[in-house]
Amino acid sequence: VLVDRMIGLIALVVVTIFVCSLRWSELIAHPVTRTMLGTLFIVMGGMVGMIVAGFVVDRFHLARFIPSWLPMHGRIMELSQAFSIYARDLKVLLVTIGLSIPAHFCNFLAYYFAARAFGSFAGKGGVMDIFSVMPMINTIAALPFSLSGIGVRENLFEQSFGALFDTPSSLAVMISMTGFTITVFWGLVGGVIYLLHRPTGGVKISEMEDAVDSLEKSIENQA
Repeated sequence: VLVDRMIGLIALVVVTIFVCSLRWSELIAHPVTRTMLGTLFIVMGGMVGMIVAGFVVDRFHLARFIPSWLPMHGRIMELSQAFSIYARDLKVLLVTIGLSIPAHFCNFLAYYFAARAFGSFAGKGGVMDIFSVMPMINTIAALPFSLSGIGVRENLFEQSFGALFDTPSSLAVMISMTGFTITVFWGLVGGVIYLLHRPTGGVKISEMEDAVDSLEKSIENQA
């Protein structure tokens, strides 16, 4: 799970750089979106910093030298262990990051289609408008302020869409709620498929867990 989140974050950083550049001048022109951008960079910077720290600790075998009182010590050690177990194959990492990028765009499209359902944000310009603000909204809504960002997300849509596109508050909230409902629906569908799917010749989850536990213990003993 940790590696999945790490790869998703790296892909999100790539996506954010691209889509925010599409409307950069507009995003920095309004106080609301400037604040959102600043929050986005702080959150992403901190998380990328932890990933880099975990990579350095793993690559140079520094685990035994990291003091336990260091802030985020536990998280850095978890990342280091994750690198040791899963991140040795650069080709696999690049492929998974490449697959994560369109997954982020699919999430953005849910909100674009929600906007189109309400007759707004037509054409390529509408796609660019929606995509340019979604990394900020998704990142801030993912912070532990509320359950799944409910309420926070709607407020961010209302503030940012009103400032950038003069979207009425009621419409912005409806786009947010509808887009979130779409993502939840397809998430549930994917969850059911994941639980029921059994690949031919595959291994059981319990066997995978046992193998990972054994490998983690061996790495800890070596450290």
